[in-house]
Amino acid sequence: MYYTEGGLSQGSSITSSAVLSNLFTNMQNSVYWSGTEYAPNPVYAWFFDTSDGLQNVDGKVNSYYAWAVRSGDVAAVPEPGVMALSGVGALAWAGTRARRRG
Repeated sequence: MYYTEGGLSQGSSITSSAVLSNLFTNMQNSVYWSGTEYAPNPVYAWFFDTSDGLQNVDGKVNSYYAWAVRSGDVAAVPEPGVMALSGVGALAWAGTRARRRG
């Protein structure tokens, strides 16, 4: 989202993106934990720095911001296969109705 939606590149701050400023409130120009442990050593975890786009690992003993999220905040987006099957089903249903009438 930082790079794609926000149009930012590494070295850019979130304060440089009007898009992200409009989408999120109270976002700090600082470091956020990602919630993903560093696999080779679970004492570390991945972080993302919104002040410059840096992604790296650091010890979990450090205090960084966290971003609470929950499921259901994003509208469901149907997959293309589901949409295609729904369209085929609707055409089949319409064809069946037309044959019954005629």
